[in-house]
Amino acid sequence: MDNEAEMIEEITNDILGKLKLTLPKDFDDFVGMEDHIAEISSRLRLESEEVKMVGIWGPSGIGKTTIARAAFNRLSCNFQGSVFIDRAFVSKSRNIYARANPDDYNMRLHLQRNFLCEILGKRHIKIDHLGAVGERLKRRKVLIVLDDLDDQVVLDTLVGQTNWFGSGSRIIVVTKDRHFLRSHGIDCVYEVGLPAENLALEMLSRYAFKQRCPLAGFTELAVEVANLFGYLPLGLKALGSYLRGRDKESWIMHGLRKGLNKKLEEALRVDYEGLGSKKDKAIFRHIACLLNNVEINDIKLLLEDSGLDVNTGLDNLLDNALIRERWNVVHMHCLVQEMGKEMVRAQSKNPTKREFLVDSKDICDVLGGNVVAEKLSGISLNLSELEEYPLKCLPSSFRGEDLVVLKMRNSKLEKLWNGAQSLSLLEHMDLRGSTWLKEIPDLSMATNLMTLDLRGCQSLVELPGSILEWNNLELLPRSINLESLYRLDLGGCSRFRIFPDISRNISFLILNQTAIEEVPCWIENFSKLISLDMWGCRKLKRISPNISKMKLLEKADFSNCEALTEASWLDHPSLEVNTHTKLPVLNFINCLKLEIKKLSFNNQSSST
Repeated sequence: MDNEAEMIEEITNDILGKLKLTLPKDFDDFVGMEDHIAEISSRLRLESEEVKMVGIWGPSGIGKTTIARAAFNRLSCNFQGSVFIDRAFVSKSRNIYARANPDDYNMRLHLQRNFLCEILGKRHIKIDHLGAVGERLKRRKVLIVLDDLDDQVVLDTLVGQTNWFGSGSRIIVVTKDRHFLRSHGIDCVYEVGLPAENLALEMLSRYAFKQRCPLAGFTELAVEVANLFGYLPLGLKALGSYLRGRDKESWIMHGLRKGLNKKLEEALRVDYEGLGSKKDKAIFRHIACLLNNVEINDIKLLLEDSGLDVNTGLDNLLDNALIRERWNVVHMHCLVQEMGKEMVRAQSKNPTKREFLVDSKDICDVLGGNVVAEKLSGISLNLSELEEYPLKCLPSSFRGEDLVVLKMRNSKLEKLWNGAQSLSLLEHMDLRGSTWLKEIPDLSMATNLMTLDLRGCQSLVELPGSILEWNNLELLPRSINLESLYRLDLGGCSRFRIFPDISRNISFLILNQTAIEEVPCWIENFSKLISLDMWGCRKLKRISPNISKMKLLEKADFSNCEALTEASWLDHPSLEVNTHTKLPVLNFINCLKLEIKKLSFNNQSSST
């Protein structure tokens, strides 16, 4: 009898398996699904008899639930029992015991009872203790998916231990909170990433045109829209469905405008509202409104005195997939960033009473004097951002005494202002990509300035004397030393030709693709310099051997300096047998005129 039952089950599973080799039409619009299922299957290791827990993690709107549903549909035929648990399932028990404690014993019993009924296919099961799951399932091979959960009590109640389940069982936990997985000991995680450009375009086309590619004449528009929405599947679905059947004018009006539709904003806002503390939310708003694509160390420095517990807050944002870190730079998805700006806009109808100014019109009104300047000192406007500023100079009414960060990338500015401003709070100035900028103002009162980013300011010829401590160098007069300045970025300032003798506290100096001809002998005075980047300086001819006296230097990149003919590395006078001093990494790749044999490295680490 047992053999007959086993044979029937085997035949049934075989038939079901063949029927489920092809995914149902439900998942046709989610392009690339087979690749996702393959990634999950590789982590599940279905051939193994061990019980294994796997996580699916990623931001809201990336498609985690859809992927989990598809994987469940494909794989469930390989198990004796299977169940897909979502928030609606859990809410039934939670609602009955709404007035009880979150870990109420009776609530957990009710939850386990419903769970066992579902996975065993029975209408009624009686249990009187929380060990029932282990007793009922320890000899059954089961597939359990728990979707979009962040409740540790629920996870512990339903899948608390792997030994509750039979050999070969698999548990998949889907969440946007990576810490939730870590706390349950789940270290095998599939991180769902954004689709590639071609897949995103196909996804948008399926929603908008009901076919795999755009209609004739819509391709260029569709590519631009997909890029504007950052390839986020939820955004592509929402916009594609809205634009279905509409003409090009509607695509331009609705598809290419900045902003979120209501449903998309509400979906993304759930993650923000789910952050555990007001401090985490404040850090999120800082990044969304100002500090996106900024190095993580700079963010920590800029918010060091804010009282926001920045290290913990950044970890929480990373765990909740609201930001990601790549090469030490923090990135926030463009739609998530726009949602963050909406949070700030909602603070007040009056822009000057908001935490940040985020819209060009509002900032132009403030800078142009349409809003009385005195109001700025009476609100909490600590940070201001204005990209692509259209005017050549800030208005004379501009006052920057409350600024901590001034970020004006890609502006058309030729100069910022005349004379000296009271800038005692200013710590970070970012003018990257302002190709028309010819000069920066007197910064003698910016005594706390820590970073100055002038990458791509191609028209910049000289820096003001107030930012530098000069040694009678041509074009650069001697003036004060900004002790707080630790990072200066002049990368891409192709007309800048004299090595800057700046703050002696400088740690990171970026001079890539400038017209500098020499690294001077007084480079040794930069005793705190850690990194010197000068790749692509095509006019660089000589590097002083005094660079070898810099004890803290970890990296110096002179690659692609085609005119370089003179460089050497002297024996480091401070190096002894038992020293722990780090030797810097030197890069001279493609310095074609430099005779490498003449370099004396003394076991120095180098790339040539």
